[in-house]
Amino acid sequence: MFPFPFSFVAPTASGLADIDNVYSMEFDGTNDYINSGNPTALQITGALTFSGWVKTSSATYQLMISKDDVTNRCYNFGFLNNGEVYGQVFSSGSATTVQTSTTWKDGNWHHIAFVYMPSTSIQIYVNGSSEILSTSSIPASIDNDPADFNIGRRSDGARYFNGNIDEVAVFDYALDSDQIDEIYNATSTGKTADLSDMATPPVAWYRMGD
Repeated sequence: MFPFPFSFVAPTASGLADIDNVYSMEFDGTNDYINSGNPTALQITGALTFSGWVKTSSATYQLMISKDDVTNRCYNFGFLNNGEVYGQVFSSGSATTVQTSTTWKDGNWHHIAFVYMPSTSIQIYVNGSSEILSTSSIPASIDNDPADFNIGRRSDGARYFNGNIDEVAVFDYALDSDQIDEIYNATSTGKTADLSDMATPPVAWYRMGD
């Protein structure tokens, strides 16, 4: 575990309470990962949101979270080689992918979120702001295949993450822009958003050392 605090001052007041955040987890890009198995709470086929803090400067194709072992495919979220943030959902075995046009592998902490609304949109936010919104050919549901949920790699043991990950949360609904902005703005040096303070908390929340 490595210290999370960084020089950050929330630009606006947030409606969410904050909580101490002293540590993150560092992944070596080779064999570090967390496997949570295949709990019912993460077998999400409808609306969902991924949220978390990441820091990396590695020019590799790497995943922050994944429920995708190539044979059984549900969803994944991470970085492309060029540093763009991307996310995928799978429906009837086919991937729908959205990626940012800006690169974020700069060795600094960034809050990133991926929001899927069935048949409507997929959106990626970075540091509280929308980076990409796709409304074209959005699937009506996500496949519920028996892949394990992994943090720090793809579920089949590829795409290992090289850097730091913190405060990973999975919601079984689509957060709106105000909610994502609240999560981002509740974070300051040594503090982060208390997601249990939300009206509907995440179905999974990995504090990564705190």
